[in-house]
Amino acid sequence: MCGICGIIHSDPDQQSDQEELIRMRDCMAHRGPDGSGIYVDGHVGLCHRRLSIIDVESGQQPMSNEDKTVWVVFNGEIYNFKDIRNELIKNGHNFKTVCDTEILVHLYEDFGPEFLNKLQGMFSFAIWDSRRNILFAARDRLGIKPFYYILNNHTFYFASEIKALLHCKEIFREINYDAILEFLTFRFVSGSKTLFKDIKSLIPGHALLLKKNTLKIFKYWSVESEHSLVINEKQALDKLDYLMEKSIRCRLMSDVPLGTLNSGGVDSSLVTAYASEMKIQPVNTYSVVFDEFDFDESSYAEKVSKKFGTHHHTFRITSEEFARNLPLCIWHNDEPLNHANSVPIYLICNLAKNKVTVLLTGEGADEIFGGYPRYWLLKLHDLFPCSIRKFISAACKVIPGHYSSKLRNYLLMNEDDSLLLNSSFQFPKDLVSLFTNRPQHTIFPYRSSVIQESSKFYKSLAEKGLYMDLQTYLVSILQRMDRMSMAARVEARVPFLDHELVQFAMTLPQSWKLNFFKYKTKTILKKLAIKRLPNEIVFRKKSGFGIPVSQWLRDDKSLGAYLELLTSQKFQQRGIFRPDAVKSLVEEHRVGSNDHGEILWELINLELWFQLFIDRIASLHDAQEIGASLS
Repeated sequence: MCGICGIIHSDPDQQSDQEELIRMRDCMAHRGPDGSGIYVDGHVGLCHRRLSIIDVESGQQPMSNEDKTVWVVFNGEIYNFKDIRNELIKNGHNFKTVCDTEILVHLYEDFGPEFLNKLQGMFSFAIWDSRRNILFAARDRLGIKPFYYILNNHTFYFASEIKALLHCKEIFREINYDAILEFLTFRFVSGSKTLFKDIKSLIPGHALLLKKNTLKIFKYWSVESEHSLVINEKQALDKLDYLMEKSIRCRLMSDVPLGTLNSGGVDSSLVTAYASEMKIQPVNTYSVVFDEFDFDESSYAEKVSKKFGTHHHTFRITSEEFARNLPLCIWHNDEPLNHANSVPIYLICNLAKNKVTVLLTGEGADEIFGGYPRYWLLKLHDLFPCSIRKFISAACKVIPGHYSSKLRNYLLMNEDDSLLLNSSFQFPKDLVSLFTNRPQHTIFPYRSSVIQESSKFYKSLAEKGLYMDLQTYLVSILQRMDRMSMAARVEARVPFLDHELVQFAMTLPQSWKLNFFKYKTKTILKKLAIKRLPNEIVFRKKSGFGIPVSQWLRDDKSLGAYLELLTSQKFQQRGIFRPDAVKSLVEEHRVGSNDHGEILWELINLELWFQLFIDRIASLHDAQEIGASLS
């Protein structure tokens, strides 16, 4: 796992600035503490920071082919690289290392950009072909690894993290104001856009070709490319078992110690179960502990550890610890945190680094097997006409609380809005009144295009919802895991997102994922899990790794101290939000007359992001100081 960056000038007479490249590279030192490298050839510069996982002794990057005409910088793991390497040797290629990086330059030589379909793994990389003056770059199918870029004044910049691009003197820190409403609604800006006006994210499953000053971006993989399978449930369970075992076995490939993040939920527990069966020595497992009982899952994680004989480690998360590390985690994330549990993930990865360098996680299962209860809102649209949904919505009025109100709104939405807002944290119509200048529209173009695309392949809203989440919500989950694990100098691997497993899961009937009876959600995965896990793990109520944010925001000695930012002169001078409206939210939440924890969390994140990335390019040390002073 690594950090990559580079600069390519379209003018061959323009020399790359080596000092600028090194600044870009070394602000990502956390992504690669084990080594660094640089390649500069006139107008082209490539850089790399290395976290050694495979072939620890060699494998330094940038890496070239035999005659040094093709160079690569690579971030990720290719799990089938040994098979590919053997094929390339038969084709006459010579290898200097036994790491996965080197296969990329030789695959490119033999097959060009089409070689992407041969890769099994997580990756982002850039290949410079000096013979053709072409840069070829790609991001893995699901978006596990990041790739950011900008084409500015005939120069192309790219990096694993946005902060690296901000260290280039030709790149300005301009805010993408149009994206702020989308962030507040979903806590993530989808598609190629970011909160920075000119900085783009390469969409998962896409690649790019740069020749001179012409940039071509194309899609190389689609999850919906296979037809539905005609098999019975027994055959499906056997196939799922085979794919899970295959996925986890190849992700145990490592020359350094590894473990699992195990929350005690069915997904991470199932990963731990498979890994424990395959490893000779006990697996190291990690989970967090909360003093707040309603949010503490540690007893379930301990049951799984006891069943499989793992070496279990826990980290107790206090409100003070959370508040102190919040600015640091935002700095690592480059954008406001999309999920509050980013902070505990960072802290538990830091603990894990004492013993392991690789962690297997359970991300992705909810999005491909239908694990979120909110998918039932889409199922209700599929099952009942509007008249019945209106009746259910009216009946819900007797149930007090914020979530009851959201349920009633969802039931009355049309199909497109129900799909669009299924993963939202706020409704756009409730947010626009906060803005000084109200947004002209609440249409989110990329998300709307995904809805239209989903209609070509799926009939039910529930199926479209899973497809939608694969393209949007899941990418935010993966951004969280990448940034927080790499901040702790740990590589996170996600077995559920092996592309063959994802492709298979998306062909399964909806009734094998969501049903009214015993399993409710993730039906087929739970039927697989029941063979390995205790019933109380498989059938426990979904927690979702929740954080007591609303409660902590009422504690002035921890997260509540950050509410002062929202009434500060600096916040008001930004002119984005109406000071009186925000002040009302703060006061109502403090006294407990209303729970505004979700929106206040987002506004605090946004303001800290402004201070770290817009007011200045803050350093790691600056972020730590802000956390110490405010918490």
